[in-house]
Amino acid sequence: MTRSSSVLPLARPLLRFIPLASWAIVIAGLYFAREVLIPISVATLLSFLLAPLVARLEKFGLRRMWATVFIVIIALGFIGALGYVVGNQFADLASKLPQYKGTLTQKVRNLKSGDHPTLGHVREALSDLSREIGELSPVAKPTAKADGDKISSDVNGISHGVGTASLPVADVVSTSSTAQPEGVPVRIMEMPTSYVDAFTAALTPLLSTIAVIALLTLFVFVMLLHLDDLRDRVIRLAGHSRIRLTTEALNEAGSRVSHFLIMQVSLNAAYGVIIGIGLGFIGIPNAILWGALTAVLRFIPYVGIVTAASLPVFLSMAIFHGWTHTALTLGLFAIVEIACFNVFEPLLYAKSTGISPVAVVVSAVFWTWLWGWMGLLLSMPLTVCVSVLGRHIPQLNFLHIILGNEPVLSLDERLYNRLLAGDLEGGRRLLRENSEDRSAASILDGILLPALSLAKQDRNDGSLSGDLERHVNNGVRYLLKDVLDTDADVAANKQTVSSSNSRKVMVVPAHDDSDELTAQMLVSLLGRKGHQAKMTYTKSLASELIEEVASFNPDVVVVCALSDTAVRHARYFCKRLREAQPDIRIITGLWAKSGSSTMASQSAATGFADGVVTTMGDAIAKV
Repeated sequence: MTRSSSVLPLARPLLRFIPLASWAIVIAGLYFAREVLIPISVATLLSFLLAPLVARLEKFGLRRMWATVFIVIIALGFIGALGYVVGNQFADLASKLPQYKGTLTQKVRNLKSGDHPTLGHVREALSDLSREIGELSPVAKPTAKADGDKISSDVNGISHGVGTASLPVADVVSTSSTAQPEGVPVRIMEMPTSYVDAFTAALTPLLSTIAVIALLTLFVFVMLLHLDDLRDRVIRLAGHSRIRLTTEALNEAGSRVSHFLIMQVSLNAAYGVIIGIGLGFIGIPNAILWGALTAVLRFIPYVGIVTAASLPVFLSMAIFHGWTHTALTLGLFAIVEIACFNVFEPLLYAKSTGISPVAVVVSAVFWTWLWGWMGLLLSMPLTVCVSVLGRHIPQLNFLHIILGNEPVLSLDERLYNRLLAGDLEGGRRLLRENSEDRSAASILDGILLPALSLAKQDRNDGSLSGDLERHVNNGVRYLLKDVLDTDADVAANKQTVSSSNSRKVMVVPAHDDSDELTAQMLVSLLGRKGHQAKMTYTKSLASELIEEVASFNPDVVVVCALSDTAVRHARYFCKRLREAQPDIRIITGLWAKSGSSTMASQSAATGFADGVVTTMGDAIAKV
């Protein structure tokens, strides 16, 4: 007992490093097993892409075996046909390249010589600027060194002794120094000893490629054929108690990845067709080749489209004498890419992936570092799968929070964050983005009041200073004015209460500045509805407030409270007011974000208030 109790405190700090060590082991395993995991990952993604087609054929009555064989043969035929077309186009381009050498050489010479008028002006301006800088900078005078003096005297002696004959200074310097010849690197190349070795060396890359394609085809065929069995085995590994959770995770991951891959293939194919047609109209030769390469390379995030655009741009520079075709080619890629990135990608699959834009960049860097360019190609689907796991497994929920695109904070928490940071413009933008077709009362109840309640909770817990709370309250006042001004046109079109139904309302804050702010909100809303509303201030004593209520002679008194402390003050004031004016109508407004129902029941149990409301909309309806 004593030994275990003494060992446990020593081991407790080490337990904190267990999660970090576990993740390090997982990442190391992914790195060292990449030769096996990469083909399996590619095959799995191809299975996700082809599985809906196999399922569609099964619905038409075809057995899974024959449906799988048919789809795999169609996919291989399509890839082979695409490779054949691209290969022919590439061979045709290779035969034409020597014809473009002269044009490209001439353009390079023009750039170097500055024959173009604009380039000539730029070059002349740079030369003038360089000359001015050279005149302003101090000229360093050579310092006499011992060796330099000796060389100078030797040169002078030779020149005087020989008369008109003189030796170059370089020769004299070279004779005074013993320069050692620099070593020339030698690379030994092993030449094949026979034609068999040469043939084997040339055939090895081709055989390696064929072996990879055959292995991927086998993986895809087996996965498509036994997809249900693989799903059952994964569920069994997760355990019988997690069948529902595992099924939901597999369904969500499969649907997201399949939808993403199908949409990406469709979009990239359309992208390649548009680029091919556009380059054909511009006059770039082998437009089919560039369209196909663009469609394929665009599967690689960020790097692919740059590579796809650079090839036809370079070709346009080599073929045409002017720069018009190069500009048109760049413009074509720029217009199509901007349209796809800002319009079609968000519309088709950006939201379905559930990945935030920052996570896309981070995941691309991470998987590229881990698996190279294949990791970059697989980064998006792999990240989708990881995010789905984090969504359904509580221990990995932090992955979903980091990678997902869903807001991790509610609107009131986000606004509270902006107010704490002093970012009023950010809070204003947040309200405007989430206030479409919403009334001012709805915005106050759903965002502003909960944000005030969060500040009050932190203040009561001691985690928020009084100055910072006042800073938050001032920010809410600024945003309240903006909400009311934005909603002015909407309020003007709404029918207000008639003069016969108009009420005189006295709004009393229960305790502090936060309660005064909620009272100000209610007074503004009541005034917009046609009621005659007036508010008091917390600096007054209870007896002074009762006299002020009596002088105003209201139809209704609304007491505003935002925290537990304010509720106690509200109860006390209601008791005093009821004793002074037994027939007056009293409503208590409790605006706390959490525990409103509890406080409402406590306040109602006292019997001093005629009703309790928890939202501004309910308060207006009660009035």
